[in-house]
Amino acid sequence: MFEMRSTFASALLVSAITFPYLSCAQNFVQVPIVRVNNGDNFVSAVNVAVGNPPQNMTAILDTGSSDFWVPATGSKLCADPKNQCIASDKKFSTGSFASNSSATFVAGQPNFFAIYTGGVNVTGTFMQDSIRLGNTELKNNTMGLSTQGFLPTALFPVMGIGFAAQEFSATQQNPTPYENLPLAMKSAGLTNTAAYGIYLNDFRSTEGSIIFGGMDTAKFTGNMTMLPILENSNGQATDFVISATSLAITGGSNKKRATTNIALPNKQTPVLLDTGNPSIDVPLPVVEAIGNALNANPGPDGSMQVTCDIANKGMNMVFGFSGATIQVPIEMILTPAKNKDGTQAKNNNGNNLCVVPVNPTANEDDLVSFGAPFFSAAYAVMDLQNKKIGLAQAKVNATESNIQEITASGGNTSVAARAEIYSGSWNNPRRPMRTVPLV
Repeated sequence: MFEMRSTFASALLVSAITFPYLSCAQNFVQVPIVRVNNGDNFVSAVNVAVGNPPQNMTAILDTGSSDFWVPATGSKLCADPKNQCIASDKKFSTGSFASNSSATFVAGQPNFFAIYTGGVNVTGTFMQDSIRLGNTELKNNTMGLSTQGFLPTALFPVMGIGFAAQEFSATQQNPTPYENLPLAMKSAGLTNTAAYGIYLNDFRSTEGSIIFGGMDTAKFTGNMTMLPILENSNGQATDFVISATSLAITGGSNKKRATTNIALPNKQTPVLLDTGNPSIDVPLPVVEAIGNALNANPGPDGSMQVTCDIANKGMNMVFGFSGATIQVPIEMILTPAKNKDGTQAKNNNGNNLCVVPVNPTANEDDLVSFGAPFFSAAYAVMDLQNKKIGLAQAKVNATESNIQEITASGGNTSVAARAEIYSGSWNNPRRPMRTVPLV
């Protein structure tokens, strides 16, 4: 029996339709999503260059927040023991930004700050400078330049690509949000709309991709279902929150347990889709039900642990939405359980242990979050302009490509399906990106 204690670590009818989505022009920007630490975690990152001449950095790609910021070279933040600004003897470096080395740097006001779940917070000032993503340059982009903060985990720059209404300054002091990255790309004519397609792919593979202003129809199978983003209690769509309608564990060697339905908190449970979250966060009773279905046990650090041979049992987590179903193979989201000395953890029978990235929310009424493990098997179109999310089953490790532009009307014409409009709102604390330590 998998039982977690309080001490554990902290729309049904679908019809195929056609939208006037495509354009003959190619206004999109494709950027690889890179792995950090050889795929032993669920950190989704992109390489970005800031300034002139370009200074290279690696930033977490985060749909759960809306600000892009980088650490300042020589700052207190980069002197913190958990900084990753300089490679030196570290296994990994995010890089940092030296403003006095950029000919196009413009200091900005007011002060910048960001706070994330898990305790990470940074402060600094706003700035403007050019950024390069892939082969594309965006000039005069507004971003944060962080100089100090609190780092309970390893330091990463963050590329927040959510709604501008959730910029940290907008939620606290500035009623008029600035144009963050998706909006700035549209204004600069690099894309025709504030929307993008995300293909995180299997984290054991080399990379995935994000296409600002476009989507790759060769990277998913079947129809893409367009789901309306839920409004908050103020009647505004400010986060990538949609309704989840079901969750199940399927497969396994015991045919009597071929399908185990997991009860979600509500018939239509608001869920934040957050690439910056390295786990799937659900209320404690849901975690325990998943653990029981997987025959899991709690590890010393509170993680959900299973024997690694579960990867051979063909088990899946199946997420249901209004008209969309995403099947995530358990074997795709397992990571090795480690002892304190970094060696492979084993059970009393000598079997290797693996971690299932499912964690309890801090409180049972907190907003549920499906993070990077969910995205590893889903192709998602995040449409800020039309306030919709498109979901389809990803083709894992697909090598073909068929990129199509997203216009102001929405997603792709030939593959879209519409879920019946459902009602509802949510009134929970926002759940931005959570960072994880690297080894």
